[in-house]
Amino acid sequence: MGQLNILNLIINNNRDLWDQLVGHLFCSRMGNRTARVEGFKDFATNELLFLHNEVCYHLGLYSKMDDWDVLSTKAPAALMDAVNLADQQLQVCIQGLGIPKATLLSIVPKPPVKAYMDWVNDLISTEDCLLALMAPCFLGYAKITTKLLNDPLTKKDTIFYKLWIEPTAGDPGLDKFVQGY
Repeated sequence: MGQLNILNLIINNNRDLWDQLVGHLFCSRMGNRTARVEGFKDFATNELLFLHNEVCYHLGLYSKMDDWDVLSTKAPAALMDAVNLADQQLQVCIQGLGIPKATLLSIVPKPPVKAYMDWVNDLISTEDCLLALMAPCFLGYAKITTKLLNDPLTKKDTIFYKLWIEPTAGDPGLDKFVQGY
């Protein structure tokens, strides 16, 4: 069974959750300019928390490995990619949303977000595990933002479009990831 088939199976077995994700009212409100900026700030800071946790995930994953070939070749690139993504999101929050860096660095996750991150961290064993856990989220982001990008009713002069819809729909890393599945 190919990777895409496995993901389709996961999505189809959780169709109600998938439909809630890709059809979430907040996303359509971002497209038609009726979303609240405070809600978007909350969304963006949660994204920062997830990306920070991804850095910690990679540190934990590679700290448990003994294979020097993996540690000397794969680990540095994976860690730098994770750090760069987190730093990009930090800059979006600081420059795009005007949230002070000190505030961002002191944010603690709300209980559901913390529970999810703890669950991910408890599963550290192989890198594929993280990708399998995150693949539906990445695919969902791609589906949501591509739909909004191509919708002629989407308002393009919004902070949501500038900071999330356009960069996410046009992210070559996300496109590469999605095409790999």
